[in-house]
Amino acid sequence: MGVTFLMLVRRSWPESDIPAYSFSEPWNGPHNSHLQLGWSIFNCRSVRDEDSPLTDYVAVVGPNTLWPGGKSATLAKDGSDDDKILLIEVVHSDIHQLEPRDLTLDEALLIIQPNKGIGIGSRHVDGIHYVTASDQVRTLDRKIDRESLRRLLTRDATAPSSKISASTNSHE
Repeated sequence: MGVTFLMLVRRSWPESDIPAYSFSEPWNGPHNSHLQLGWSIFNCRSVRDEDSPLTDYVAVVGPNTLWPGGKSATLAKDGSDDDKILLIEVVHSDIHQLEPRDLTLDEALLIIQPNKGIGIGSRHVDGIHYVTASDQVRTLDRKIDRESLRRLLTRDATAPSSKISASTNSHE
């Protein structure tokens, strides 16, 4: 997740002070393991202090999601993916900010708001926070049924898509 999120942060907030991540080595390789960690944009401040190296946000990966395996996130040109979940909050995370680990669709739908073990959920009283493909931050009811969550996590359209570009900044 960390690398995926790092790329999204660079796209959305290029002025952020994010150190140079080396894509030529593993996330925990010699260079990357020495990077200054604890970027508060990667973790939920209501759960962790800003220096925590863990992330509380993941992508949900797999066929028909916005993250189909090792490919870049794709968006339908017709806008049908705009309300789909790009990143979502999890509870009980043990995922390092730079670790390329996410949830599969099956894992995401297994248990919502688990009492133990990583899963989609939140400690926020208002619900589970997530980011849409159109860069909107929204809140999801913890009592959402699995089919409704599946519809938010999977693509409706098979329309031609365009890759989310690290050089595109939707906030300009």
